[in-house]
Amino acid sequence: GVELWYSADSGSSWLNHGLVEGKPETLPFVASSDGKYGFRRVYVDKAGVRSWSVVSGALPEQYIVVDTTPPVVEVLTPNGNEIFKAGATTSVKWVADDANLPGDAIVIEISANNGQSWQSVGKNEMNDGVAYLDIPGMTGAEYRLRVTATDAAGNVAADESDAAFIVDGLSPSVRIVGPTTSNGSRTEIRYLAQDVGGSGLASVKLYTTTNNGSTWSYQGEDEDLVSPYVFTSLDGSFGLALIAADRMGNAMAPPAAGTKPDFTLHVDSTKPQIALMSFDGGVYAAGHSYPILWTAKDNMLMPTDCVTLSFSNDDGVTWQEIARNVENSGMHQWKTPPVGGAKCRLKIAAHDMMKNTAETVSKPFVIDAAVPRAAAIAPRSSTSETTAVEYAINGLGESPLESVVLWATEDEGKTWMKVAEDDDCKSPVP
Repeated sequence: GVELWYSADSGSSWLNHGLVEGKPETLPFVASSDGKYGFRRVYVDKAGVRSWSVVSGALPEQYIVVDTTPPVVEVLTPNGNEIFKAGATTSVKWVADDANLPGDAIVIEISANNGQSWQSVGKNEMNDGVAYLDIPGMTGAEYRLRVTATDAAGNVAADESDAAFIVDGLSPSVRIVGPTTSNGSRTEIRYLAQDVGGSGLASVKLYTTTNNGSTWSYQGEDEDLVSPYVFTSLDGSFGLALIAADRMGNAMAPPAAGTKPDFTLHVDSTKPQIALMSFDGGVYAAGHSYPILWTAKDNMLMPTDCVTLSFSNDDGVTWQEIARNVENSGMHQWKTPPVGGAKCRLKIAAHDMMKNTAETVSKPFVIDAAVPRAAAIAPRSSTSETTAVEYAINGLGESPLESVVLWATEDEGKTWMKVAEDDDCKSPVP
């Protein structure tokens, strides 16, 4: 038969594994432990004569490595929660150890769905602990990496990222939500910003145009990346654009010349200019209709119905509204009240599109509600063709007399005729 002799120390010592009778093509061997074993076949005839005598130090005819232990593999990076820019290149690092690991026994794979399926990105990689990975161009938050090592005995071991890492290839989005008008030079611009790729915002920058997008100017950056953005400006109409970038460098493109704004802010911190053209002093009759005249202008647009008119008969201590939301036509017909006085005033107020309000108050004027009554009081008779008729005035109001006319009747009042007019309005009248 055939004896199988083996050595676990490269021939320094030999052990007989046993005799197999006949002429076997294979010899069974059961290893007591993992290791590298050397073997020699020794033929034995029926007389017990061996074809080889065991000699210490003799070299084996054949070596076989017995290895039942899989390699030890650990992924170092990316190991989870990292963020990479889509299309970039990064290093993959790992540790793989085994007593019988070939130099090119590493396979690197990537998964875009948290390990449900894998795609090879490196085969027959050298076990030097580092390789370079081209990050996929598709954005996602469920990427994992797996490193697999196979030793010379075919034992396989693998390790994957402890958690998913993020691939960010999308630019953030920003939308301005208000306001469209401002009555102050300092405006808080409210916006909604979202980094859909997942890496987080890195900057939010404001661009403005004053010519409907023909040209754009960079204004500044929101340092805290939290709405609102504080915009300081003079009066005017501004087209606005907020441009955001994320931590991976994905960025929205700044507005190009000729791009019309999607959002416009009107800033007006200046009050309208108002001038009253009537009722600025003088005397007016109660219950009569007079035109109130004014001008109201603004550096920007004004609403059509933006004027409010008010009246005071106590020198402005209290006011009563004449009319509200009056058209800014510059004229309003007003019927004076039946009760007046010597300390009447008018007030006109106007507001612009941003609710900036200005007002002006007239000088005191008189509304005379009294009707003067005149009566001839003397003489009862006269022997002269020219007689000085004395008269008395009752109910004289705030305004001076303008005329006194003497009328006469010869038929007990059936008919009257104008006979004289007193130029100085002082009794008597000739």
